[in-house]
Amino acid sequence: MSRKKNTIEYIPCIFVITTQFTYMKKKKYSVCIIDDSTVDIFITKTVLKEIPEIGEIFVFHDPEKALEFVEKERESNLQFPDLILLDIMMPVIDGFEWIDEVDEMFDDDFQPKIFMLSHTDMQKDFERFQKQKLSSVLLKKPLKKDEFLEHLQKEFNESETKTVFSRSPRL
Repeated sequence: MSRKKNTIEYIPCIFVITTQFTYMKKKKYSVCIIDDSTVDIFITKTVLKEIPEIGEIFVFHDPEKALEFVEKERESNLQFPDLILLDIMMPVIDGFEWIDEVDEMFDDDFQPKIFMLSHTDMQKDFERFQKQKLSSVLLKKPLKKDEFLEHLQKEFNESETKTVFSRSPRL
């Protein structure tokens, strides 16, 4: 008598588990430079071009033309620059007067991010910087890559602090 042996055949199965990764492209920040000095603009642009996070760069030698640009960008809802680098000492209107004009254009829901730039460590510039509310950073010229990157990271991580110079000003 023959006995049937029950056998179970195992059929190898391959389970394929796929994982989908979404790579988010790192944001490139657009920067607007407002400075009447061709030399300072050249230095600032050179520093910015070395930073992979920086995309489009707008340059204005005339602060009044920059005001027109800002107003046009605001009215047309085009992409407003992520950051404005603003010289303090300029003819016709200085950086603080420029900020006052821009402050009137915007409501409290949107305020542009502005870093002010200065060659001097003058007490009056320091005091005026402390009184205005749009700019949170005052940097010494010429712009230094490491200093700028540090402040850029802080600013775009929603830091609410005011930073005055990276080096101690002579007050």
